[in-house]
Amino acid sequence: MKLQIIGAIALIAQVCLGFTFYVLTLSGKRYTLTGESWTKVSDAELQLEQQSGVPPKQQRWIYKGRELNSDKVLGDYGIQEGSEVRMVLRLRPDQTYLGPDGFSDQQKALV
Repeated sequence: MKLQIIGAIALIAQVCLGFTFYVLTLSGKRYTLTGESWTKVSDAELQLEQQSGVPPKQQRWIYKGRELNSDKVLGDYGIQEGSEVRMVLRLRPDQTYLGPDGFSDQQKALV
């Protein structure tokens, strides 16, 4: 009974006060963000932009193997206190991926 009460208090505190979660990049950087279960992913992306300088349009967030939709809220994905979200960069449409050899697929086709 005591544990249920403590759990309920922790849940109420999380809902009322928000929670801390982390965004990890492929380069190993870790950013600390705050939010509530009803915080839109797009608002959290703006918070990350303030810390990292990466615009939201270039951010791709992944949590538990699912890509997050900017129009949904953190609670839709079960993100809560201590959760770790991965962020990878989107390639802009005007960018060409260069392979490990430094050449694009188009450049290789010309050879």
